[in-house]
Amino acid sequence: MKRVETALWLQPSDPGPTATRASIFLGAAQTAAASSRADRAGAVLDDVSLALDSYREGIRREPADWTLRYDAGVVALDLMLATKYADGKAPDIDFAQLVPTIPGLIDWSSLAGSQAPGPGQASGSLVDMPSDLQEATNYRNMSSSNLGQLALDLLATAKEQNPLASQIDAAASTVRAVTLPDLSL
Repeated sequence: MKRVETALWLQPSDPGPTATRASIFLGAAQTAAASSRADRAGAVLDDVSLALDSYREGIRREPADWTLRYDAGVVALDLMLATKYADGKAPDIDFAQLVPTIPGLIDWSSLAGSQAPGPGQASGSLVDMPSDLQEATNYRNMSSSNLGQLALDLLATAKEQNPLASQIDAAASTVRAVTLPDLSL
C-alpha cells in the first residue's frame, strides 16, 4: 500500500494508483468474507467502503474515464449487497447469472450470519488512519436507497461516456431490483 501512496504523491493527476488501491481493498474484502472470523462482515464493509472512496478519488483525478465511474457504481452495488447480507436481509438475486454479465460484481452471500461491528473495529479491516475511518463510517452509514442512488448516478454518467457498454445497463438494472424493495428510485 505504501507504493500506491507514493505513486499517488508522484503522479497527482493519474487515476491508476487509485484503481490499484481500490483493487487491494476489494481483495482484502474478499479474503475477509472467505474467512471464518465471526466479525468478517465488518471488515468487508470497511474495505468495500474504502474501495468505493478510492474509485471516487480516481474519478476526481480523471473525470473522462468511464471505467472508473462504472467500477465505482458496481462497488456501490457491492457495498449495498454486502450490507444487506450482513444485516440478515438477503436480496433475491441470482449471483450465478449476474456475475458474468456485471464485471466486478462480487457474491457476498457468505456474510449471512456474520457480525458487523462498527467501522474500524473488525479484525482484518484495512482501516488504519483517521481519514479511512471517516470514509468507512460515511459509506457504511448510507441507507440502501442512498447507496442505490449513488450507484445509479455513477452508472448513468458512465453510460453517457460510453453508451455501447452493456454491462452498465445490467448493473443499473440490478441496482434498481435490489433497491426497489427499500424505496422506489
